[in-house]
Amino acid sequence: MSTRSARILVAGLAGAVIIAGSAVAATAAGEAGQSGVVAVAAVDESLAQHLAFNREEERMARDLYQLFAQTYPDARTFEMIARSEQRHYDAIGRLITAHGVADPSVGKDAGSYADPALQALYDGWKAQGLTSLDAAYRAAVELERRDIADLDAAIAAVTQQDVTTVLSRLRAASTRHEAAFTAAAAGQDAGTGPGAGMRAGMGRGNGERMGTGPGQGTGPGLGSGPRSGEGQGMGDGPGRRAGAGDAAGDCPVADLAG
Repeated sequence: MSTRSARILVAGLAGAVIIAGSAVAATAAGEAGQSGVVAVAAVDESLAQHLAFNREEERMARDLYQLFAQTYPDARTFEMIARSEQRHYDAIGRLITAHGVADPSVGKDAGSYADPALQALYDGWKAQGLTSLDAAYRAAVELERRDIADLDAAIAAVTQQDVTTVLSRLRAASTRHEAAFTAAAAGQDAGTGPGAGMRAGMGRGNGERMGTGPGQGTGPGLGSGPRSGEGQGMGDGPGRRAGAGDAAGDCPVADLAG
């Protein structure tokens, strides 16, 4: 073979390799676009705003009720509903993680919030509630009503089914909380000490249910009244029936844990 013929052959092979390589690259890119590499979807701005706000609002409620529970240890309603608010806060946290939303609560101490409006609400209700137990109940009622309104706005704005399901259950819980605090403000708190509200007692009745009813339970009395109640209980453990407040046994968001 002549030198000229060899040069022509080499040039032809090089061109073929380039063309084949380009084709392989194009095919690989197409396959990756179809099955392998998926572009990260942008976070829905409206969803992110509502989840961030609701996350902080549930934490605010928990912080406030924990403070009031420490300030008024005989007022059991605050202690029990603070536990519910922790579960609500956790439920929103799982949604935040699932939808790739930044958590505004990271690094924040109790009583400190990223949203200025929530900070102002907490500060106002804290000051109000520390003046007296009755004032604390009124602050709690106001908080729950505000929470219900905010949840209604979020439910109307978002379209993701998992989010609306959780928010709807949170709303159901908030209506129970409002009812519990309203009853407590009228002297029907599930307290355990003198002057704590329902004197019928808070006992461990049938089925380990915590009762605050008319004092007709069968278990040993654990409350401030003469008998163990079995009525509209506000329990805080498995198998305990919830009345005005939501307990671990039948909290509207308890089955969302995981």
